[in-house]
Amino acid sequence: MAADTSGVDCEEMAERLIDLLEGELPAAEHQRAAEHIRRCPCCAAMKSSFQGVRDLVRRSMEEPLSETQRADLARAVLDALADEGARGSATPARG
Repeated sequence: MAADTSGVDCEEMAERLIDLLEGELPAAEHQRAAEHIRRCPCCAAMKSSFQGVRDLVRRSMEEPLSETQRADLARAVLDALADEGARGSATPARG
């Protein structure tokens, strides 16, 4: 795997992911984050999970959810939380 030259680490990516998905990062930061995601499978998966949850929530606000959509939303939220928990447990403690 090629070295990540974006200057963004996974912890910073996790902190800025929502801003990235909402298009709220300045252009230079957006570019750095996008480069990191292209090179980091873990962060790419996290982005995909959060994007799925965000899209389901937005759709649910537009019209009532079917039983299948509610189940999909619950599963997406739980998967995103599990991903976050797994990533957090894999990060060495600071101190």
